[in-house]
Amino acid sequence: MLGTKPETAVLPLLSVREAMMRAGDNERAHRIGDLALKSHRKQFTLALCGHFSAGKSTMLNTLVGKELLPTSPIPTSANIVKIRHGESQVRLTLSSGAVHSYPGTYTEADLKALCKNGDEVVTVEVVRPDLSLSPGVQWLDTPGIDSTDDTHRAATESALHLADAILYVMDYNHVQSEHNLQFLRDLSQRGKRLTLIINQVDKHREEELPFYQYQQRVEETFHQWGLQMDSIFYTSLRYPDHPLNEWQQLQMAIQQLITQRDTFGKESVQREGAYLLQEHLTQMERERQEKVEAWIQDLGTPLPKEEEVQREEQQLQEQHHSLLREQQSIRTRFHNGLEPSIKNAHLTPYPLREAARNYLETQLTPFRVGILFSRSKTEREKERRFQAFWQPFQETVRTQLDVHVRKQVIHFLKDEGVYSDTIGTRIQTENMPITPELLYTTIKEGARLSGDYVLKYCDDLAQAVKRTYQQWAESWWNEVHDNWSTTHKQQTTEIENRLQALKQATKLWEQIRASEKEASAYRTQLQGWLDGTRECEWQAEWDEWLNRQHHDIITTDSFDFGASNVTQAASAEETVATTSESDNNETDIILSHIRTAETVMDRLPGLETVRKELIVKRQRLEQRRFTVALFGAFSAGKSSFVNALIGDAALPVSPNPTTAAINRITAPNDGHQHGDALIKYKSEATLLTDLRSIYALFQQQVESIEEALAGIDRLLAIRSPHPRQQTCFPFLQAVRNGWETFRQRLGTTEKVKRDTFAQYVAQEDTACFVEWAELYHDNPLTRAGITLVDTPGADSIHARHTEVAFRYIKDADAILFITYYNHAFSQADRQFLLQLGRVKDSFAMDKMFFVMNAADLASSPKERQEVMSYLQEQLITFGIRDPRLFAVSSLDALTEKQAGIRGENSGLAAFEQAFTQFLQQDLAQVTLYSMKQEVERAHRILLRQVEAAHQGSQTREAQQLALQSEKESILRLVEAVDGRIDELALQQELEELFYYIRQRLFLRYPDLFSECFNPGALREDKGSIKEQLQACTLELTDFIRHELAQELRATGLRLENWLNRRFDTRHDALSTQLAAIHAEVPLADREEQKWETPTIDRPFPELQLKDLKPALTAFKGTKDFFAKNGRIHVRDQMQTILEEAVTATLKKEHTRFFDIYSQQWRQALVQWKYQSAADIRDHFTQLIALLDKPADPASLEEAATALQQEIEGIRKAFEESENI
Repeated sequence: MLGTKPETAVLPLLSVREAMMRAGDNERAHRIGDLALKSHRKQFTLALCGHFSAGKSTMLNTLVGKELLPTSPIPTSANIVKIRHGESQVRLTLSSGAVHSYPGTYTEADLKALCKNGDEVVTVEVVRPDLSLSPGVQWLDTPGIDSTDDTHRAATESALHLADAILYVMDYNHVQSEHNLQFLRDLSQRGKRLTLIINQVDKHREEELPFYQYQQRVEETFHQWGLQMDSIFYTSLRYPDHPLNEWQQLQMAIQQLITQRDTFGKESVQREGAYLLQEHLTQMERERQEKVEAWIQDLGTPLPKEEEVQREEQQLQEQHHSLLREQQSIRTRFHNGLEPSIKNAHLTPYPLREAARNYLETQLTPFRVGILFSRSKTEREKERRFQAFWQPFQETVRTQLDVHVRKQVIHFLKDEGVYSDTIGTRIQTENMPITPELLYTTIKEGARLSGDYVLKYCDDLAQAVKRTYQQWAESWWNEVHDNWSTTHKQQTTEIENRLQALKQATKLWEQIRASEKEASAYRTQLQGWLDGTRECEWQAEWDEWLNRQHHDIITTDSFDFGASNVTQAASAEETVATTSESDNNETDIILSHIRTAETVMDRLPGLETVRKELIVKRQRLEQRRFTVALFGAFSAGKSSFVNALIGDAALPVSPNPTTAAINRITAPNDGHQHGDALIKYKSEATLLTDLRSIYALFQQQVESIEEALAGIDRLLAIRSPHPRQQTCFPFLQAVRNGWETFRQRLGTTEKVKRDTFAQYVAQEDTACFVEWAELYHDNPLTRAGITLVDTPGADSIHARHTEVAFRYIKDADAILFITYYNHAFSQADRQFLLQLGRVKDSFAMDKMFFVMNAADLASSPKERQEVMSYLQEQLITFGIRDPRLFAVSSLDALTEKQAGIRGENSGLAAFEQAFTQFLQQDLAQVTLYSMKQEVERAHRILLRQVEAAHQGSQTREAQQLALQSEKESILRLVEAVDGRIDELALQQELEELFYYIRQRLFLRYPDLFSECFNPGALREDKGSIKEQLQACTLELTDFIRHELAQELRATGLRLENWLNRRFDTRHDALSTQLAAIHAEVPLADREEQKWETPTIDRPFPELQLKDLKPALTAFKGTKDFFAKNGRIHVRDQMQTILEEAVTATLKKEHTRFFDIYSQQWRQALVQWKYQSAADIRDHFTQLIALLDKPADPASLEEAATALQQEIEGIRKAFEESENI
């Protein structure tokens, strides 16, 4: 019966939900609504999470007491499965949002189809009355979080808000998976109640690793990742009585959770509600910040700090008032500045007053000198008195007034900012403004000479001079005043404009503070609702809201979709070729015939060259050494598989990652006995390269080993490192801890015994300093010339290992890819398989073998077949069709080998049979066929010798001349071979190959971008979005670098394959030409050319994070990025930048590739021509010599008959081999 009023605990959630809906955060509002409904129904939810095929579905079936869910070691769940007690029905939530309910029960096939249909079916809810479940308790089964299908993890994350407790299930062999640890850290930071279940503990082998050490390593790993678990249980559903099985304890812990579900459920809802609220508030704050940024952009200028705005505004107001005052007072200041200089100038001291009296006497009295010639004498005296007055007066004015006025004017102009050197020069050089006439014009009309008037006159004169200087100084000011006014007005305008901008900034800050206040109030309100400190405001009708949760359910009688999407792959085992035990015998039979043919040809004239070539090829085949490289992610069982192959536990095996260095197993030799081992330590430069690649993940560079070592503690102290950074911590700790011990051994080689070999290849503290380790081991494989190379996992942290792996892919005679039975093809395998798919067509023959290890874990042959079919389907997606695929239990195989039992049950016998055939027969076919042709050629030469032995001397002489002519013609044709046309074709081939590199790379770019920039990597609750964006950007850039480097390596192999075909075409064309002249020309075969593939350095190292930051400016928050397609803008802008870097790299590499390969082509062509010419000369020399002294016809015929018998034996062996 639906209630009419929501519970007190539900009201806060509904109020928050309503607020979120108004804010447009529908996704979190929906989840808050789920919590409200869950709380109302008092539903307690237990979630099973973990990586795919860890046994979640099997465990859930066991816990509920029914075989409800399909179980398989391959991913079976692509959606969320809910299980609860109640009336039988299956309820489906579709991606469209519709909900379908199907009453009654269902078939396993129906449910399996639905669980796999993740595209259409989001949630499958199974309700049954016969389950071992308390009412109100619900189980969630989730897809694997590290499946190669990214939608699986997304489906898991979309349901975790409902989980009150999470039981995280991990495979015993994959506890240290990066995906596990990262997901656990996210859950822990989210505040989820975590119980860790390490399942399939029955895989533990005490002889490989004591259990306490395994537990210790698990705890160390969790500590390194900062993980705290409520409890850890080790379980085995396959072997309930296993001594390490803690299933009963786990059930008790689960029951305790259920018993306390009321308390735990309330706590969980509170924590999850607070978590979702914090996510919502973070998103709201992000959107508010985006608005603020938009406001700032509209402002047009950077927004200063608020206190800076206030301080600057006050300062500018003061400056503005000061300018206005200055404008009003400047003339006053000018006069005031001049006044002391003018006023204080003493221009008529006593000597000058006397001179003035004498001068005035000539002007104010009837002045006359002498009687005779008095007129002229008088004029001369007047002039003398004038000069006697004027000259000292002028000098007095200059020193007492002129200098000071000029100086004051210049000083004032400088202070006002209107001074220039030009005007300063003019002021300094202009004549004094007074003239001699001033002395006369100052005399008052009607004045009479007296002592008082002399004083009056001197005073009038001084004042006249001062007025003149005042006017003169003002004339300078007036001249520059316009400039001053312009400058002053400009300053005033600038200040007024800046003040206006500051007012806008002040207004913006007020707007920002208002938005902050509003956000704070919003935050306080919503948080208050959840913590009970504020009254809730939910006003909707409770019954109406509850009804809305049910009205869209569509009830039908049967499943209408899903099953058609599930197809069964063809049986993988049916595609595995069967081989006969006699296959290997055919090679031995052919080689026996070859050796007999060599004996027949011994000492026969004219066959020395053919016999020598035959012996070389046979010995090369018999003494051939094979390199077999093993690849796969960590804990796939590579080391245990090697042990099974050699029948001895020679390599260390552990559920933790063991192969940290490359190790090889090879046959003993004169210098090394069985059980000896060589350890090659890294050079200091190699170790520095490894450390630099790690520092690059932290956006740091180091120049020396000392600098790198000094910075390790700083890196280890980083809080909340990115997952890729976190995986490097054990290596960094190992280098730091072992440096003092191993620093003196760097670059050296050390010989050790087998009992200490394990620590050098398995223990990180030691292995981090080891380049490679080689164990000398006597077993049937090594005696057959096979060297086994066990490589670091495909998920190695070192970029350098990618180049090493490529070298082995190229040069190894066989490649074994090992994958784990119930963890087939994790994300760590994808990149390696992509590379295999790129280069497989470049191999002369298919040399790849795929082994599904730990096949003993299959519960039935049918289940094993399902896994094999799944592997086939996955390989096809990587471009690998018709693979050699084998199911093997290396554990059982080793036991069988050590007991002397043929490995039928383990599956190893089938693998070894096909593998041995490939090495000893398939690889030998080309050489065997070439030797067959050599024997047939020898037989034809013998028949010609028989014919010549019966001919007369004249005929033989004519034949000698003909042979000489043929030789010369043939040698001219060989010499005429020119490789320049081939180099032009090489250039064209390179252009086409490089064009498609770029096409393929950026065809995948959108997927690569989505893989790096995903909702799990960009989350508001995980800290700084800026740092997360940068981490995603670096990951994408490294991804593009990696893909480009892999494409270039693959292109090198494609080009080498093209060169081989080109060489074959050259060889065949010339052979046809020469055969027209002489039937048995011994044109040198194209031996398997060892082209040197260019080493690929880290592409575009100059591209830095700062170069990609312009693309990140388009990021407007996670909501815009994921919900509003904002990622498209970031993706496209980033693509433009990356395309430029890739194009530049391809241009440079195109030139380098052509230089390297064209040079190799020329060298190979020269060598081929030289060898062919030498063989041709030897051939014709022998033929001509035989015509001089023909052998006994009977002995030649006998030899020819013997060779014919061997040829028939060889042909028969080939035919029998082909018919098998």
